[in-house]
Amino acid sequence: MLFLTLVIACNPSQNNQTDLADTDNAVSLEQLADSVLQARQNHLQTDILSRHIPDLEIADAYNIQFSMLEKELQQGAKLVGWKLGGTATKDSTKFNPALGYMLDRNLVPDQGTMPVDHFPGGSADLEAEIGFVIKKDI
Repeated sequence: MLFLTLVIACNPSQNNQTDLADTDNAVSLEQLADSVLQARQNHLQTDILSRHIPDLEIADAYNIQFSMLEKELQQGAKLVGWKLGGTATKDSTKFNPALGYMLDRNLVPDQGTMPVDHFPGGSADLEAEIGFVIKKDI
């Protein structure tokens, strides 16, 4: 089955922030995951990662993301899929794919609507993408 999915990018013009700690203090990846998850669940824009770890390594980013996934699953969410993306460049050796998870609570049914207040800053850009449903794990 072929279907379209939407990637939602928040408009950075709003300055809603979740404050975890002063930027001079060391913060654990687990605390950062909690803060980003809180921002996501409250539909807030946050710059917590760039304030605390401006040179965030890919491995740490994935550790934060998988910690968030574990917490969301513990809160009752169901994992419904994975997203793989990236930005193409002229130099194919610089392509760095990004992996993300999709939860049942983030699905919008056909003909469904999503309140604008679910987007940080009350504004969103939409990008159509093609996705595939695969019946078995690969």
